[in-house]
Amino acid sequence: MYIGQRKCPEGKTPETDPYLGSYTDKTFKPTAKFIIGRYGSREDALRAEIKLHKDNNVSKNPLFANKACATSTGFFCNHFTDEHRKKISQSLMGRKISDAHKKIISQSNSKRKDWYHPDHGEVLNRSVTELINMFPDQKLKRSFLCKVSNEKKFHYRGWKLLKNREEKFRHNRCISRDWYHPIHGEILQRSCSELIKMFPEQNLNRGHLVQVALKKEIKHKNWRLLENKDVKGGDGKSKPINWFNPTYGVILQKSCTELIKMFPEQALNRQNLNSVARGKRKHHKNWRLYSGY
Repeated sequence: MYIGQRKCPEGKTPETDPYLGSYTDKTFKPTAKFIIGRYGSREDALRAEIKLHKDNNVSKNPLFANKACATSTGFFCNHFTDEHRKKISQSLMGRKISDAHKKIISQSNSKRKDWYHPDHGEVLNRSVTELINMFPDQKLKRSFLCKVSNEKKFHYRGWKLLKNREEKFRHNRCISRDWYHPIHGEILQRSCSELIKMFPEQNLNRGHLVQVALKKEIKHKNWRLLENKDVKGGDGKSKPINWFNPTYGVILQKSCTELIKMFPEQALNRQNLNSVARGKRKHHKNWRLYSGY
């Protein structure tokens, strides 16, 4: 058996959709499909899938072709027995570190560099060891800080080298997020860079994807964050919104575009209205979202 959730393509129903699952088990040859439940949103379907996977322990149960259990952000495999895990742990604990690697670690631990953290603000000229001792409550891991110190990692728990303080773009294009596209249907946990490499035919723009990742734009070529998958006209251009202006004293259910056309003499700015519609701004020329008072 195989348990999975699916959003049907346009024009298809669960009964007429021929899709039978994304499985890799070559011995599994499905001949029938049973609909366990229907849900109003992708999140509800995903939650149901997670529960069914957990209840049936599909990653270990030989009756199922699922290789992994669904989680809120992706999948996790569970093929190792306790004995396997113990052997892996012992092999890792006993592995030898080369002299060159020891030298790099030693230099990273003792060499002072200018560190910056946005919560603290001040610049600290400290070594990795001093930084760890200075903030024991943060439970900083030496290996990750060494990678930041050697510039193999951009930041760790907010700590970064001073020279990288203003480099926000690289961070936001590399961090993984839950992406959703209505045509593809499935949820992909990818960074902006990974998404661009995964779909070269779409010619995705890195800058626009980063803006979506920072929640400054709703979508780019229909790619959006999972939390915004059901937002229609989220930029406020076409979605009717309840607007209120104390000067007129009336509530108008209009989109940003309609409001601009309705009051040309006010020279309303579309970008500012969109910011009000998304809750990023309280009002624009006295126009604000109606909140019941």
